[in-house]
This record gives sequence, structure tokens and C-alpha cells, in this order.
Amino acid sequence: MANIFERLGKGEGVFTDEGKLSPDYVPVDVLFREREVREFAFCLQGSARGGKGEHLIATGPPGTGKTTCAKHVLGQLSEYSKKAVPIYINCWEFSTRYAIFGEIANLLGEVLPRRGIASDEMMGRIVQNLKREKKSLIVVLDEADRLFLEKEEGILYDFARAPETSRVNVGIIAIANNKEVFARMDARIRSSLCAKMIEFFPYSPVQLKEILKARARVAFFPNALSDEVVDLCAGIGAKNGGDARIALSVLRGAGKEAEREGARKVTLEHVKRAKEGVLGGIAKRKFPLLDGNLQKVFEFVEKKGDVDSVEIYAHFGAKEESEERKIRKWIAKLEELGFLEGKEFVDGEGRGRRIRVTGK
Repeated sequence: MANIFERLGKGEGVFTDEGKLSPDYVPVDVLFREREVREFAFCLQGSARGGKGEHLIATGPPGTGKTTCAKHVLGQLSEYSKKAVPIYINCWEFSTRYAIFGEIANLLGEVLPRRGIASDEMMGRIVQNLKREKKSLIVVLDEADRLFLEKEEGILYDFARAPETSRVNVGIIAIANNKEVFARMDARIRSSLCAKMIEFFPYSPVQLKEILKARARVAFFPNALSDEVVDLCAGIGAKNGGDARIALSVLRGAGKEAEREGARKVTLEHVKRAKEGVLGGIAKRKFPLLDGNLQKVFEFVEKKGDVDSVEIYAHFGAKEESEERKIRKWIAKLEELGFLEGKEFVDGEGRGRRIRVTGK
């Protein structure tokens, strides 16, 4: 009996390079984000010369190009100058001061003892490395919302103060979906950062079509898919918040569906099947930053649209003041993170508070 992988590999398939549709792929040209790319580069000019760059905070919904722009500019910087060390950190993976310092030290080539060392000592090693190599440091903190959830946002202060406290230049690019988390930053951190704010907006349907066409040219064999397939994938991304990641994931999934059948062409039916898998998976991990209770409160408010806080208490079975107080804390945390917003009201029965999803 032939090896199953050998049999699967005999078909030519539809992809020439499936990786070009991956969320981790950084294209040579970042379409429809020229202004944002220039802003990133402008803020890093000082770092490229070995000096101090400007700090930058990039916010916007998922799939709007924040991470792609950051990685694109870091790649360009690495080609242009050897005076800066760019480091990318995903705060979902490294969510504490200790973990972030440890990863930076590791990427700089520092050998840390197995017994472990204190955070301040790790920062000291990072500083000594930069001084020894005569380089500045650029740190991209992606999914920085996580830092606020873990109450680890103080690391922004550590980096911002490094030029004064340690005489090394550190530039920060913090990326998050929700700008409200930064609006609620401690005044001391905000003042030290003095960061440039840049907001990313959802892609339009036309922009999504062009992005998909550009990726399809380098990911698929010629004639493996029609304009109608691209249009449908773009439409799915547009209906889900102008999200390019969703559109690309559906296109990639459609290609996988075609290959699973041994087809040489991607059809609309393949797209429809891929859509179910992609959107179903996204729904399950919609807010990975939230723990179980916060997730449940958010989902209830999202479903209701606009709800009296009393109704939230009732839904979660709060009968005692202590139980209401616990739920109020959950709501307050979601407001602090920027997921929910509340508004006071007065009616014939007295004062109250209505809660809704931020921006809805």
C-alpha cells in the first residue's frame, strides 16, 4: 500500500506557495497603508541613526494591518541600519515584565543562568549588551492589551525611562485593538512615553479585493481561482469588520478545501465551506484576553446590545450585595480594558446605569 503522504503529494494542487496567505507573511508592499508605514518609519528615524526614536502606539480592530506594518518597517530598518536592534514581542505569549525582559535578553544573545535571575538584573544585562554593542533598541509590544489585563503595563515606564536611568536608547511600538486601554494609562506612564498615536481603520471591500488579488498572484497557480472567488472572500472580510486576516484565511481555507478534493480550481462552494471553519474558529477565540467570567459578561452585553446593569445582575443570579459587587467589578474591568462603556441615567424609579459594547 502506497504511503498516504506520497499519494497526497502526487496531485499538483492549487497552491504555488500557501505561506503567502499566512498571517505571519509580510508582503514586500503593504497595500493601502502607505501613510501608516511612513508614520512608523518617521518615529524610528532616530533609532536608525543609533539615537532615540519616538514612541508609537498603534490601535485599531483586528486584521487592519497593524502588525504587518510594524514587521514591514522593522524589516526595512534592519536592511538600512545596523545601529538599532529591532525586537518583536507578542504579549499574549510573553505577558509579564519578567517574561518580556527574559525574551529580549535571549534574543540579544545573553545566556541566562538556569537558576533564574531577578527582572532588574535581566534589564541590567540588556542595558550592558546595548552599551557594549553601541546600539539602540526598538521593542514592538504586540497585543499590548494583555499587559493591562495582567497589570504589567509598568514595563512601558521602564522602557520609556531607560535613556535617563540607564543611558541607553529604547524605542517602543505598542500595538493593541482598543485605544481605550491607553487612555486609562497611569499619568506617570503616559507622561514618560509621550507617544505618537496612530489609528488603523477597517479595510473597504475594494481594498480587500486588491489585497487578495495581490496575495493570490503569489500563492496560487495561474487560473486556479476566479475573480468571483476573490470577491466572495473579500466580501466575507468586509462583513466581518473589514478584516484582511479573515478574508485571507477564508481564501487559504478554500484552497485547502479544493486540494482535499483533488480539484485543480477553487470554487465558490469551497469558499462557503472554508468560511464556516474560519468564522467558527474566530468566534471561539474572539477575546482570548478575557477570563471566563469577563467573557460571559461581555457576551451577554453584546447579545443584548444595550442593557441595564440591574438586568446583568439578575442574569448572573446576584441576590446579595456581595454578589452584585463582584459583578460590578467584572463590568468595571471590562470598561477599564475598553470592551464596554457605561452611561448613567435617571428615570421615574431613580438612578441607573446602562452598559453596552464600546463603539456600538
